[in-house]
This record gives sequence, C-alpha cells and structure tokens, in this order.
Amino acid sequence: MRLNKRGFTLLEVLVALAIFAISALAISRQIGNGHIQQQQLAYKTSAMLIAENEVAVLMLNEQWPALGRDEKRLQWAGLDWQLTREVTATSEPWLRQITVSVGLLDTPGDLVNLVSYRGRY
Repeated sequence: MRLNKRGFTLLEVLVALAIFAISALAISRQIGNGHIQQQQLAYKTSAMLIAENEVAVLMLNEQWPALGRDEKRLQWAGLDWQLTREVTATSEPWLRQITVSVGLLDTPGDLVNLVSYRGRY
C-alpha cells in the first residue's frame, strides 16, 4: 500500500508561522525607528533654518550686535521653539562671535548650535 503525502504537517505550518511572525516584528520595529528618525531630521532642519535666519538678521542689521545673551520664544511650522543668541568678544577688537542655539520649547537640549562671526565694518 502506497501513501500519497499531500500538504504540510501541523508542525511545518507552525514553524513557518513563527518565522513569519519574527520577520514581521523586525520589519515593524524598523519602520517605527525610521519614522522617529525622519521626525528628528525634520526638527533639526527647521531648527537650522531658524538659526540661519537669526544670523542673517544680525548680519543685515546696521548696528553692531551688543555683547550678551538673549533668549526668545517663537512659533514656526506649528511648533514652539526656544532660541538663544549669545554675542561674545574675540581676540580681535573689531570681530564678534555670534552663537545661536535653537531647540524645541520644553525639551531638554538644543537641536542646533550655529556659530558665526561679524566684523564691525
């Protein structure tokens, strides 16, 4: 008597299902990580645009920036941002260092620190 074996056994189906479940879990975790990284990149890009805009305003201003630290809050792209601008003297009397730091409001740490220099004339 000859047995014709057709289909899969229950054990084979369970092993295949376990492999599929582990693969699906790994893929879903990577998709979640990719989404978080994309969001962080969007935040950093926005922060850099805000910092570059602040430096451009200081460069175009006819008055030489005063020494000191200034903080302000602003809203951009539907988010609240904290901007810190610090102007310090350099070893050259006609040159000042401008440091602009931008981060999300109520979030620890800055997303971007931009350093620039401005001469008096």
